[in-house]
Amino acid sequence: MNIDPNIVMAIIALVSVITPSITTWQNNNFRLKLKELDNRQKELEKDKWYKREIFENYACSLSKTILNQNAENLSELGKYYALSFLYAPESLKAKMSDCQVLMKNWDFAKAKPIVDEIITDISALIRSQYK
Repeated sequence: MNIDPNIVMAIIALVSVITPSITTWQNNNFRLKLKELDNRQKELEKDKWYKREIFENYACSLSKTILNQNAENLSELGKYYALSFLYAPESLKAKMSDCQVLMKNWDFAKAKPIVDEIITDISALIRSQYK
């Protein structure tokens, strides 16, 4: 059985043209998937720090309102309360709601222990989820 050398050369030439194209296509797909994963990771990181900032601002506003009880601080607390309530776990929402009602009624003496609990819970939440 004789194989024509021209056919062998043609096959080798064809493979040498197609192989780099396939490799390039695979490499581009891999890089595209890698870029998508990287973008997703950056988005998750940005979201994580955004939520952390909301909880930190809420905790600071709680402390500020307990220490300096006035309408301006209470109004600022309301803004941070609404934002943090959106992202708070269910276990924290009840305490936040109770505290908010007490503060709106200017009952800061009853709100103080709840504030301490909320800040402790927020600290634990940040440590566990936002490292």
